[in-house]
Formats: sequence, structure tokens, C-alpha cells
Amino acid sequence: GRLGEPAARIFFRDLLGALRHAHGRGLLHCDVKPANVRLQEGAGADGSRAVLVDWGMAREVEAPPASVLHGTPAYSSPEQLTGYNSEHAWGRAKLGPPSDVWRVTLYELLAGCQPFPGGSREGLVAAVLSRNYSLPDHLSLEARQLIDAMLQLAPSDRASIAELCLDPWTTAEQPMPPEVGGGVVVGVGGVGAERRRRLCGAVGGSRRAGLYLLYGALVGGALLRYALYGEPAGR
Repeated sequence: GRLGEPAARIFFRDLLGALRHAHGRGLLHCDVKPANVRLQEGAGADGSRAVLVDWGMAREVEAPPASVLHGTPAYSSPEQLTGYNSEHAWGRAKLGPPSDVWRVTLYELLAGCQPFPGGSREGLVAAVLSRNYSLPDHLSLEARQLIDAMLQLAPSDRASIAELCLDPWTTAEQPMPPEVGGGVVVGVGGVGAERRRRLCGAVGGSRRAGLYLLYGALVGGALLRYALYGEPAGR
């Protein structure tokens, strides 16, 4: 089910902290979804904390464009789902921190469902590229604006992690703590030693930081490519 905004804010801040920590060390998670979030009881003075786990699909920010991009379709960014962006041909998507911003699951925390459920892969692509989603009436204006800033089609139009950390909704109760570590659990799903070292580099200080989406015009092309050539890259 959905969470109220105060509870969702706690977990959202935790996820932001984890991604801020990883991105600062040159790594993308590439598969942020509820199944990869674990609750850690009693981790802080105010109770449970969300921990981002399973870094098996993590990529370096500077990695070359991938010809095949794996991940969970319902939580994949447009560039990961279709394998397209403005700099590369179909199937050669360049991922970056904005791809993880799309996948942050604030919408699902607040609405209790996915923004782009889709009945099929084709339906999902159509819904994502047309930004066909609705926001529950019970959400505050600040929450609605924040979700909209994250679900922008062009990566360059999405709010950055730094902007999300300073957003009025995120900081409604208190500012984000300094980046001295993040809510990450590494060593799960085959994370390499070098990636593990960078993720863990700042963990262990005396303090722990918060433990844990131009593309509209592509709708016709994406669906046509799907019909002609089958499933787009990014299965």
C-alpha cells in the first residue's frame, strides 16, 4: 500500500543518500526498485531506514554506451527502456545519474502503484514516452511538483540528485545530512571489488548519512521500431 508523505519522505531521503554516495564515487545503480530496498529496523533514532541493495547491475558513470541494457522494464528510464538517446543510435543508450533519478520510487511510495504499469512491453513504452501517468488527488502540491521533476523524459530535464536533496518537499522537516556515507549494501549480486571499494570508501564515519525522467516526439518511432524489429533494447 501507499505511505503518507512524512513516512515516504524518510525512505526517499534514505534512497537519495545512497544514490548520492554511489554517484559521487562514479557508479550508477541501474535497477532501483522496491524489491531492491530493504528496511533496517532501529538503524536510527527515528526508527526504520531504507537500505538500497543488489548492486549487481551497477555501471560506471563513464562506461561506454551499452548495446543491451538490462533492468526491470517497469522501473527503467526511457533511455534504458528504449535504448535511445540524443547522442546515440537505437540500442546504444548512454546512462548517467538521471537514469537513477527516474527509477527512484517516490511515486510508488506515495501512490501505492507504479506510474506506468502498462499491460505489455509495447504498452509500457507508449505510456512512458507519452508521460501518460496521473497523480493521486491526495498528494500535496510540493510532492506533485517533485515527482514531475523526476519523471521528465529528457535526462537533462530531470532534477539532479543534488536538486532533490534541496527540494522543499525533501527538506520539509530537516535538511539532508552531509554526505559522509550512504544507505548501501554492497557485495550482493556480484559487485566487483573495485566498485565495492568505491561504494564503501566513506562508510564507517562517526555519522551515517540518510541510510538510503524532446522524448515525447519519439513515441511513434519507438512503437514503429517495436512493431518492425521486436522488443527494443533494455530488456
